[in-house]
Amino acid sequence: RQERTAAEETRDLLERILEGPAPYPTVVLPPSGGYWEDSGDTPPMAPQSPQDHQPKYYRHHFLGQEHINLTGWDDALGPVLLSLRHEAVEDQTRIVLRLRTGSVHHLLPSTNTPPLAIAKAVNRDLTLASLEPVLCPRSSHLIAAYDEHVLVCQYKFGVLYQRFGQTAEEQLFSNRTSSPAFDEFLSCLGHRINLKYHKGYRGGLDTQFGQTGEEAVYQVYKESEIIFHVSTLLPYTDNDPQQLQRKRHIGNDIVAIVFQEKNTPFSPDMIASHFLHAFIVVQAIEPNTPNTRYKVSITARDDVPMFGPPLPNPPVFRKGPELREFLLDKLIAAESACYKAHKFAQLELRTRSSLLESLVTDLREKSREFLGPAVLSAGANGHNESPSSDFAETPKSESGAGSRFIDTVRKALIARVRSQEPGHNNNNNNNNN
Repeated sequence: RQERTAAEETRDLLERILEGPAPYPTVVLPPSGGYWEDSGDTPPMAPQSPQDHQPKYYRHHFLGQEHINLTGWDDALGPVLLSLRHEAVEDQTRIVLRLRTGSVHHLLPSTNTPPLAIAKAVNRDLTLASLEPVLCPRSSHLIAAYDEHVLVCQYKFGVLYQRFGQTAEEQLFSNRTSSPAFDEFLSCLGHRINLKYHKGYRGGLDTQFGQTGEEAVYQVYKESEIIFHVSTLLPYTDNDPQQLQRKRHIGNDIVAIVFQEKNTPFSPDMIASHFLHAFIVVQAIEPNTPNTRYKVSITARDDVPMFGPPLPNPPVFRKGPELREFLLDKLIAAESACYKAHKFAQLELRTRSSLLESLVTDLREKSREFLGPAVLSAGANGHNESPSSDFAETPKSESGAGSRFIDTVRKALIARVRSQEPGHNNNNNNNNN
């Protein structure tokens, strides 16, 4: 009842606004809160921290270069994977420290400080007693695959059509047909494709039996495939006020565009969804004329950080390539930002933890198989004992469906990364591991 009351309060607020004089605000935040809004007059965002780890940092600065990788196990923080590379020209050391909570990279002045001390300086919560070197073929490719598991090259976004005066989700989903202004805007986003003959990314749409409509909007942008779940292109179901066939797709997207043919208010909690976390509201100005322009506003849940590219002030674009590039960049950035919201961050943490534990265990086992456990221990300590009793007791991944799933995911990631490497069959020497 509480969720329904919030929706009713929002609808009442929008209807009161519509009773007043135009122009109306493009975005109206819910009375109950929970969302932020950006209409181009927001102060510039803080620049990204240089320590925020980029997925291809290891590939760009380590892969194919002499460096060392070390693994460990911390009683409190779990698996640890450290990469170090000395750059003689600049007399500096690059490091990447990977933990369950995430990865960070730093550029430090070169010293004779042991790797373990460097790791503890970067993260003071680490308490492990030693690190074990990784010495096995192709280990660097496994590490690059882990770092890049977060990269996405296929996206699906919702597109809703809001007519003037519509204040409830049932109305938005029940717009049976498009309009010339909406069609003009869709042509800015991508190409209209016949699903029956589509061989690319389909985003859950049916390409065999036509159960999700005959057409969709599709775009290839910066080596990424994007498919749009357009409400008016999805099947309309008679006698279903909720239009569940349409909402089943758009309600499970993370980011959606709301297109307004005329000036009318939109509130993000009009759409009840556990997944939708950000909306890009696009309002047409003088559509289907030589002077077609679009006003853009952004709204997202409170736990979604602000994302670029920044809106201009005023946030108005002419129809054309600049609008397309801005919207596609904004959509992709919005999805990445939404993954930092609590709901998705917890899922990401569990996935990252499982993959990192599997990787660290795999690297240790491969190193010992390659050199032999006695050689590894003797090389580290000068005798045949494990360099660290707590590390020697690193928990092994339990067998069963979960570990098999992780192994399958890891192998798929590795295969994808290898397939993208020119000359990936060349052997690396052990110094590059």
